[in-house]
Amino acid sequence: MGLRETYQKRVPRRLNYEDLDITSGLAVSTDIFVGGRYLSAIDILGDSWDTANLTFQASPTSVDSDFMNVYDDCGNEYAVTVAAERHVILNADMFSGIRFLRVRSGTSGTPVAQTAARVLRVWLVDPASLVQ
Repeated sequence: MGLRETYQKRVPRRLNYEDLDITSGLAVSTDIFVGGRYLSAIDILGDSWDTANLTFQASPTSVDSDFMNVYDDCGNEYAVTVAAERHVILNADMFSGIRFLRVRSGTSGTPVAQTAARVLRVWLVDPASLVQ
């Protein structure tokens, strides 16, 4: 059994993850289906990351033209500071109601293309499993 399989067996059922890929030369990741789950954290896997904050795009469908940038209630693009090999806690309230999600290296105004392929791990919590 490999490391990934061993690790997956230790993760509680209410906490799952999805991996997003950013292709070398691009700034926007693949998308994932979030559904009714809460985003709790994001990991920057690997020992390299071209310096940039992360911003997010959301969509009711997985159609490219439907993705919109995520903003807070003050009109600011929601951004988190990241670096290689970091586990970053997210504000789950910022992502409520999102069905499909993408992550961007940089902002909508200044995307930062990554110079190599990158993997981001998004941690998701099933709200039905939370203790009331």
